[in-house]
Amino acid sequence: SFQTMVMVASAYAAGHGVTLVVDPTATTFATNGKTFHCPTEETLRGRFADDGDLETYLLGSLNHEIGHIQKTDFAFRKEWRRAYEGHEHAATAEFVGQAVEDAVMELGFCRSANGARLAILNLWELLRRDARERLAKPATDALVGAAKYVFVKSRHAALQQQWSEDDVQMVRRQMGDIGQDAIATTLDRELAAIPLAGNTAQ
Repeated sequence: SFQTMVMVASAYAAGHGVTLVVDPTATTFATNGKTFHCPTEETLRGRFADDGDLETYLLGSLNHEIGHIQKTDFAFRKEWRRAYEGHEHAATAEFVGQAVEDAVMELGFCRSANGARLAILNLWELLRRDARERLAKPATDALVGAAKYVFVKSRHAALQQQWSEDDVQMVRRQMGDIGQDAIATTLDRELAAIPLAGNTAQ
């Protein structure tokens, strides 16, 4: 049951110094650094009717958010957002920053937390069901293509699965189709640093 899942998740969170609360106002999982806000069962069932999917989402998201608490430089993230505040492409900048941050954070956290990698792998495989169609849609311009490429390259850096490599190759072809091979090559070089960082400050 959802109640049992929450009890197990709460105990796991407490072991990492985090308090889990079911928040009626939450639409997704989030943390402020000390408290893990979990949506209600009603909210979650709107996306995940199957108990197995719901458990995967709950435990994977919990590990993901604990990873943020331990490995994310929140001050840097605030500076990143402030740097693009009011910019016409602020939303894209946030998307790109979040993609890289998530990959670095998950790699660092999974090196130090037993069981975290499997939970996070299962989470992203579940989320990919919805994302695959959006990723397959051809990029319409260089900015959209580059943002998608950063996302899939970052995901693959963290997950190292065949399906994540397949996504990289698909979006890489899209970049070529719109004449942006040079940008993709530059991003390949820059994003190669992701596995070398132990936390987002690095």
